[in-house]
Amino acid sequence: MLALYELGFEEKQFARVVYDNLGLFLQQLGIRHAIVSELAARQAHRRLPSNLLDLAEHEAAAVIAFSLVDAGVIREGPVGLKSLRSRETDLAIAALLFWLLSNRSLEEDDQTRLAAADMAVAVGDEIVAALKQKDQTALSALFEELAPHV
Repeated sequence: MLALYELGFEEKQFARVVYDNLGLFLQQLGIRHAIVSELAARQAHRRLPSNLLDLAEHEAAAVIAFSLVDAGVIREGPVGLKSLRSRETDLAIAALLFWLLSNRSLEEDDQTRLAAADMAVAVGDEIVAALKQKDQTALSALFEELAPHV
């Protein structure tokens, strides 16, 4: 598993990690009618501020979450022409970031994914509200408080 800052924030690697792993969280949350757009993930990467690596990890996670949502990285399947936004897609993005913020080993990866998805569901109302209101402070605080428990 890659920690948030171990992505290196190279566009291709960022997009690949998002593509490979966000799809797993969508499946885990029971979303079968959606796909992840690697192109939109690249666009999300391009929207990230140049000072991202200067932020605390939980703050960077919030910035990344908003960038992924704004880029419409989750699309209606199977063609994926239209962006899909729902409570579940917001939770999948949050679960991805909880997972990236966790300090678990590769051996614990499956359990970490489950814990990350469970955490996102447990605080789903707060996540959805923060994303809807574009409240970076609230989302960052959730990541800071809860990621250590994933």
